[in-house]
Amino acid sequence: LILVNVAEPLLYGRSAGLSAMAIITAALFWTWLWGPVGLLLAVPLTVCIAVMGRYIPEMGWLNMLLGVEPVLTPEARFYQRLIALDHDEAVALAAEYAEEHGAAELYDKVLAPALTLAERDRNRGALDPERVRFVADTVREIVEEGADQEPPAGNASHACIIPAHDQADELAGAMLARLLPGAQLFSCDSLAAETLERVGEGPCRLICVCGVPPGAASHAAYLARRLKKRFPEVRMLIALCTSEAIDKVKPRLLAAGADEVVTRLADARGYIRQLA
Repeated sequence: LILVNVAEPLLYGRSAGLSAMAIITAALFWTWLWGPVGLLLAVPLTVCIAVMGRYIPEMGWLNMLLGVEPVLTPEARFYQRLIALDHDEAVALAAEYAEEHGAAELYDKVLAPALTLAERDRNRGALDPERVRFVADTVREIVEEGADQEPPAGNASHACIIPAHDQADELAGAMLARLLPGAQLFSCDSLAAETLERVGEGPCRLICVCGVPPGAASHAAYLARRLKKRFPEVRMLIALCTSEAIDKVKPRLLAAGADEVVTRLADARGYIRQLA
């Protein structure tokens, strides 16, 4: 009784990927089913069942029931609240994460990935217009109300942040603008010609094109090519908010005129501050 109910859950429950309660319940179940033999085999059998649930999609509920790992990642939890139209819970999750990890991590690990999920669902027709608007409005509200806790370093008034294409890209740019007080944020509603004209009028010595996958790389490359052709002396940074590898698209973006390509807004902030 002591070994199964106390020692095993405390000593190697987590290393086996099982919760302590799952081990105790399994010991009771297998003992009831097979007696002493079931008691000896309880943990190995339960681990096998949990592994099946981890790698067989149809049995995923078993891993959720028995496993010790969180069921959803922070960005998935946040996105789930968004598509459920649960404004208060989504804002509370974002505030809690920002308080623990800071604004930059909130943007890179929660808000931007949630926008990526929303864009993918929208492109395949799995997200209705009402939820698309709700996601955008809630993320914008969180960005506008939040503020980076770190003191600003350097002068970012020379930096211009341009969305690659649509509203999700503009929201990513708004996050970066929050991290860089003084930076100018352009609107996604402007045509390419209008953007070029505004860049020519303003003090843009560094341009950051922000994009949210999928599809952002192509739009960013097109915009960077036009900007670099018109303003060859301007430094060009492309920020693709993604956790996936960009080995295939990075050479194309560099060839389009980008001086640097990053995948995190925190890295974009560091690059711009370094130049400042």
